[in-house]
Amino acid sequence: MFLYQNRETKATGFIVSKIMRKTGLLLMLLFGAILIHAQISAGINAALGDKKNAAHLWGRYEFSIGKQKAIKIGGGLRFSHFNAYKGLYLTAPLSLTQVNYSPDNPNIDTLRISETRHYFTNLYIILGYTFKEKLDLRFSIDLVGISFGSSVNAEHITNNKANISPKHTTLTAKPTTLNLLLVSDNDIGSLNSEFTAGYWIKEKYLIFGGYSFLFSEYTTDKVIRNDNQRFRLKAHLVTLGIGYQIK
Repeated sequence: MFLYQNRETKATGFIVSKIMRKTGLLLMLLFGAILIHAQISAGINAALGDKKNAAHLWGRYEFSIGKQKAIKIGGGLRFSHFNAYKGLYLTAPLSLTQVNYSPDNPNIDTLRISETRHYFTNLYIILGYTFKEKLDLRFSIDLVGISFGSSVNAEHITNNKANISPKHTTLTAKPTTLNLLLVSDNDIGSLNSEFTAGYWIKEKYLIFGGYSFLFSEYTTDKVIRNDNQRFRLKAHLVTLGIGYQIK
């Protein structure tokens, strides 16, 4: 009986393994077919704000839909660098902010970092419209990825409305590793979104500019109150960049 069950288990494992290999091959072929028909481009852009700046290196694929092929939909990978001078990071979790994202909320504390410098890589989606193959409108938003960077010294400032002493505590913090788009303050980690307008030159070169809304998030090495270690800075930036259509 044991020998029979062992043979049956091996046979089942062989069948499952064979199915998984074939499924993987089919997915690879499907992905390859998608890329063959996609428009692929890459580029770089910089973003500036009040004592804040960012730089992005990206690659994306898009499909043209509609009668005039003017509607664009696709996705890509974006590598980002963010820097802020004397950044004030506020309590991040929605369970504490409850939409009222300001120091007036007694649950919101502040994490002051003299200078932040970190990197994040995210998958993103993009929607757009091209007028007469020249004027280009695009909206993109990060979905999921990872952040990395060095630990920094920080100062935790407890909300004045909280009956806790001391108000100022020195600790260390580092970029939150996981980046995940959820909804509003449910988001986790560092995420970027952009709305841009651009112009195609000779159907290959894109010059664009617009607005960038970026979340930068740090996690502290210890809890001060409210069982919270995540703090977020929201940056409003102006961005300029160039792109190149590979195919």
